[in-house]
Amino acid sequence: MNLFYLKDILIKLNASHEEKMDCLWKIKKNVQKPVFCLAMKALLAEFHRISETLIQRELISAILCSHHASLLPSLKEVLKSQHAKDLDQDVIEDIEDAISSLSLSITKPKSFTVKPLNGQQAALKDKK
Repeated sequence: MNLFYLKDILIKLNASHEEKMDCLWKIKKNVQKPVFCLAMKALLAEFHRISETLIQRELISAILCSHHASLLPSLKEVLKSQHAKDLDQDVIEDIEDAISSLSLSITKPKSFTVKPLNGQQAALKDKK
C-alpha cells in the first residue's frame, strides 16, 4: 500500500469519513516502517488541510507510537505554522506530548535487557 496515496486521501475534502478512517487504519499498520516517516513528514507539511479533529489526533498518536525521532522538526513546524491557531486545543496538546516523548526517546533510548525473576533464575540453575 502506498502511504503517500493514503496521505492524499486524508487531506481530500471530498473523501468520505469511512474512506479516511480506512486510510488511517492502513497508515497505522505501517507505523514501524521507514516509509511511514517519509509519508508523515509530507503529511505534517499539510496537516492543516485535515478537517477532522479525530483524524488529526489519531495521526499524532500514530507518530507518537512510531518512535521516529526524525519527525520532531516536522511536528514543531506544525505548531509554529500560521495555521496552528486554527488547531483544536486537544490536538495542540497531543502534538506537544508527541514532541516531548520523541525528544525523550532520543536522550533515553529503550533498553532491551531483561532481568529474570527470582523463580526464573532458580529454574536456570536447576537446568545446569
